[in-house]
Amino acid sequence: MLHTAVEAQLGQSVREFSLQDRALAEALPDSSARRKAILRVLALKGTPREQLCAELANALGTLTTQRETFAHKLNERRAALAQSGQTERQRCGEDTSAAERDIARLQTELDAQRALITEAVAQRDRQVAEVEAALAELDQREQAFECAFREVERDYVSLHEQLSRESL
Repeated sequence: MLHTAVEAQLGQSVREFSLQDRALAEALPDSSARRKAILRVLALKGTPREQLCAELANALGTLTTQRETFAHKLNERRAALAQSGQTERQRCGEDTSAAERDIARLQTELDAQRALITEAVAQRDRQVAEVEAALAELDQREQAFECAFREVERDYVSLHEQLSRESL
């Protein structure tokens, strides 16, 4: 999904380079020779190597922006989950204190008040477990995103470096 989003931002020159690279992969297995051939063809079509490099640099910028956006969303979600957990802990603490005061004052309502405590603790435990599960899922998503990001970034950085060193 990340790769597709970045490819949508690529310029026509990089898309043409990629198409020709895939098309010539079998005929020219040596990637360096294939790149040189593609660069010559593109230069004849009026697309200089510098334009390819600029488009790849833009793609890397887009990739970085997407990473920052994703990290921002993760941080917002973490903060919301942490606040939800804190609110639930606070609410549970307040309910428990009120119930304990009622038990001390009203011995006749002891059974009803103990049920409130039990329910508040169970609800807190459910909420805390849900928060912890959601945080674990966010961590997994972040790890998956970082892995995909590193792979895509490595590919584009490598191609950018290779194209930057190429001469016609």
